Amino acid sequence: MNLLQKTPVKQTQVVTPVVPPVLTEIMSMESLLSEDESSSEIPEKFGEGDQNFFLTFLQIAEVRLYKLVRWARNLPQFSAISTDDQILLLQNGWAELLIFNCCMRSVESRTEIFLPLGKTVDLEKARSISEGCEDIVQRMLDLTDQLRRLNVDQYEYVAMKVLVLITPDVKGMKENYKAREQQELISDALYKYTISHYPQNPDKFGEMLLRLPEITRVSSIGKELLNTLMPPGFQSCGLLFELLKGDGATKEES
Repeated sequence: MNLLQKTPVKQTQVVTPVVPPVLTEIMSMESLLSEDESSSEIPEKFGEGDQNFFLTFLQIAEVRLYKLVRWARNLPQFSAISTDDQILLLQNGWAELLIFNCCMRSVESRTEIFLPLGKTVDLEKARSISEGCEDIVQRMLDLTDQLRRLNVDQYEYVAMKVLVLITPDVKGMKENYKAREQQELISDALYKYTISHYPQNPDKFGEMLLRLPEITRVSSIGKELLNTLMPPGFQSCGLLFELLKGDGATKEES
């Protein structure tokens, strides 16, 4: 199914704003991503050295990943998919979810990307890490500009996150149809919400979905860079390491 194939609402129609129950359900899971964890093991500020900056970034990513996994497993739409396929979806989508979250929380800034726990990174800092890091931050800033232009609200954001996670064309999935059913359910709910809350902007739904491939492109570049910059023998961030390794294994099989 092409997610963009939706029937536009005629401009003369009077539309009552609606929040489909599935979006309310997804929104209720956001509390699992709240940043109430202690940051005692993470420095208050990034150190002057590039290596310390990178290691701090890895620690932040690790903290966030545990919350993302708990969030995903509590989503009814995700639970409807087999456990084996859930693992593949997490291996495929974890980086997209991290990047999308950072971009969405950065919409008020045009020069910085806001990371979890109040940390930030700009082009100058990214440039000091590596040329590849600068490219990723620039792409994230561009994506943030698009989210700002589209005025993506929180209900739209949480729906888009689940669409990022539940992708039926991931290699190795045994029951793609279950993921496709959930994807269509969420896509329909997002369409109904957006077209009823923003009838003056009938193209908004399609434009939001067009941002998803860019998130995927940025995440692919980011994972390649992580593999390049990861210190030899580094295992402090076990979940991050396992997801990177799992993602690589999936690519080799395909």
